[in-house]
Amino acid sequence: MSLLQFAENRVGSIYDWPRIIVKYLFIDPPTYMTALALISFFYGIGVPCEMAVQLFQICNDKADFLLAQYFFLYYETWKQCEYVVHKGIYYNMHVKKYVYIKGSRKKQLEIVDYLAGDEPKGFGNLYSLTIERKIEQIRANVR
Repeated sequence: MSLLQFAENRVGSIYDWPRIIVKYLFIDPPTYMTALALISFFYGIGVPCEMAVQLFQICNDKADFLLAQYFFLYYETWKQCEYVVHKGIYYNMHVKKYVYIKGSRKKQLEIVDYLAGDEPKGFGNLYSLTIERKIEQIRANVR
């Protein structure tokens, strides 16, 4: 199973992911802020850190070593903060809303009210033949 298929098995088809996540993963040159959005999303949906880093690196040709290291830093820090209530925000694919990332001892789901609203899904007008080929290549790359 490829990394992308693993992630999709956790949350659903990439074509249903928040458009901003898809854009940051495949199209935009990565920055600290775009990487943080991806880290929050992958951590929140339960994709293991090593897989999230590899997915980031194979989907975005401009992903560099330093930005990949932020994945490990945030995952480890958040994992250790068991009692912290608001560590970050991510789009929860099951409830279809933004929710807070909480420590492992804080199990309740808390919706981020100020980000309420419909989140555009998938690639929309960002979709291209190049992206389609890249997705097919990533899906074919079985680990």
